[in-house]
Amino acid sequence: MAGSSSRGAVDLQSECARLQLNEEEEGGLEVVGEEDEDNGKNKVDSRFCFMGRFLIDMVINFVVMKNTMAALWRPGKGVCIKDLSLTLFLFQFFHEVDVRRILDARPWTFDQHILLVHRLGADEQPHNVPLFHTTFWIQFYNMPLGFQSERTLQSIGNYIGSFLESDENNLKGVWRNYIRLKVSLDVRKPLKRRMQLKRIEGEWFWVDFKYERLNVFCFICDLLGHTEHNCPTLYDSMESNAVRPYGTWMKAPPRRGMMNSGERWLRSEPPRMEEDIPGNWPKS
Repeated sequence: MAGSSSRGAVDLQSECARLQLNEEEEGGLEVVGEEDEDNGKNKVDSRFCFMGRFLIDMVINFVVMKNTMAALWRPGKGVCIKDLSLTLFLFQFFHEVDVRRILDARPWTFDQHILLVHRLGADEQPHNVPLFHTTFWIQFYNMPLGFQSERTLQSIGNYIGSFLESDENNLKGVWRNYIRLKVSLDVRKPLKRRMQLKRIEGEWFWVDFKYERLNVFCFICDLLGHTEHNCPTLYDSMESNAVRPYGTWMKAPPRRGMMNSGERWLRSEPPRMEEDIPGNWPKS
């Protein structure tokens, strides 16, 4: 009899818990207008926030990272950087000018590791933001003039990732050594090193890719974020010497405007004597 009473009590508790759970699932609260009650004084303005994580498996030094990124960005209105976890960071700016300048100048790195960012929407939960994309300017070599149309360039950009922007100088003037496109890349996919193009009934030819500001990537699997020394594919075979089909040649050389150039003072020939050069002895 006692055992029957105990089972009855347990069943009753289970039923009460189930009813309570159902009530919790069915309940909800619709919020209207509360965002205006304090005139925004105590509210985080998500318009100027983005989430970020670094493409590395190790935990980084947060204090050093925070000071390094602030020194690199130098935002006019300042920046507040919070660590939401060991690998997830919230970057809060205070003006659209700072946000746009920093997002447009991607990729940013700390200790050569890429910062993956996503601009936070008003209804997005920071911990649920997907952080799998970065942006690169890519140089395309061996492009014939007949293929240098805006439509073709967009198609090439979408072949590599998602086309974002074409260099304004791509279709100006005469011959250029390369074409530049800004592309969004999924870091879960290998980098592409080249592609084939041709016209209808024409012959195939190769276009080579070089990535500007490319740092850590694997020469074996071509993924960003690790080197060939830490590549998981090393353990897929008993061979110690894995094939390395990728290399540093995928890194674009520094552009002329990015270097500290002394070109304005350099000459290809000595100055003519009649030139008025400061420091010359006056003519007799």
